[in-house]
Amino acid sequence: GNSYLVTPIVVYVPPDGNNCGLLVQQTIVAQWVNSEIFPFTQVAVTYQNTGTKTITGVSFAMDKVDQYWNVDKVNNRYQLPSWNPTIAAGQYYSFGYIIQSNTVGTLTPTVTCP
Repeated sequence: GNSYLVTPIVVYVPPDGNNCGLLVQQTIVAQWVNSEIFPFTQVAVTYQNTGTKTITGVSFAMDKVDQYWNVDKVNNRYQLPSWNPTIAAGQYYSFGYIIQSNTVGTLTPTVTCP
């Protein structure tokens, strides 16, 4: 069976101290190998708005993504979808992806809040 791995949590706080905070948790859901050569990892991601203001945008770049859901891809960046463009203070947003890798992708978010 798969052992579920919670990767290190990334906390993003903007340097200007405008109380915009984001906690990112990535969890491996499944792993497999295609053609006995190429490793794939399915990842569930949860964002939590840890600040006091509504987050109006989160985006990140990631290579070797094979499939993704509940995020939009615009100009090679993955962002909150048009149907859920914000995350209110204290709220969560979840999405997922499959990457050609034996572990989670590096997710370094760019966060926007007013």
